[in-house]
Amino acid sequence: MSSSPSRPGGGISPHLTPTASGSASNRSDLRKIFSLARDFASDIQHVLNATICNNASINAQRDITDPSVIAIGNRLTAASLRGELVPICARGKPTGWLKVEYLCSIDGAGKYLMVVNAFVGVYAADEARTPLCHFDYERDKADGYPEAHVQVYGESTALATWGDRFADRGLHRLHLPAGHRRFRWILEDVIEFLVSEGLAVPHDDTWRDALKPGRKKFMQSQLRAAIRNDTETAVLYLSECDYSIHPPETVRRR
Repeated sequence: MSSSPSRPGGGISPHLTPTASGSASNRSDLRKIFSLARDFASDIQHVLNATICNNASINAQRDITDPSVIAIGNRLTAASLRGELVPICARGKPTGWLKVEYLCSIDGAGKYLMVVNAFVGVYAADEARTPLCHFDYERDKADGYPEAHVQVYGESTALATWGDRFADRGLHRLHLPAGHRRFRWILEDVIEFLVSEGLAVPHDDTWRDALKPGRKKFMQSQLRAAIRNDTETAVLYLSECDYSIHPPETVRRR
């Protein structure tokens, strides 16, 4: 059995934070992270069912080989981390299908839930479930392509002019950048794309409002992470806004 979700267009990144030890503190951290993962799964389920789906059942499952690795997807089981497709059918029969998968772990500080991989694929409602495109994020992607990207299935006359190598490679092999790690695409962007282009019909006119909480939560968490990585810029900007900033005690004593 594979320990990672099955998906087209790429493999699961191996760059995960290893479990430090079997200490009580570490086990407590793992329980906290799993609780955060379940909350995240609940948020994903809610935004899907409040907009373009009606029976998504998103849950979190630990990897049995490494409890610090948590998969999130539709109807995952303990026996398999391969999620089912979600029908796009806010009204009537499915007009398409979604593959929604996340792989999470513990961040370097051992305090926060970290998305290692995120994948949202869009498929047609035909018998073959023909892929249209997929949105991908692979943290520390090792092959030189952008971590956050979009891949589109189809043919391109323009691409063929670069030579047979690109024609044989196919349009879907191009990794179109979709933002930096800190401010990349999220599921709410995919939902907005599908509705705006008429590929999905929302439940009602409140669908845009249903996207706001997830976007706000994502932006806040990413902003906190950006500040942790560059406190000098954050302090400089707040000082320019006339805030009084005092360094921590441990810094002042140096």
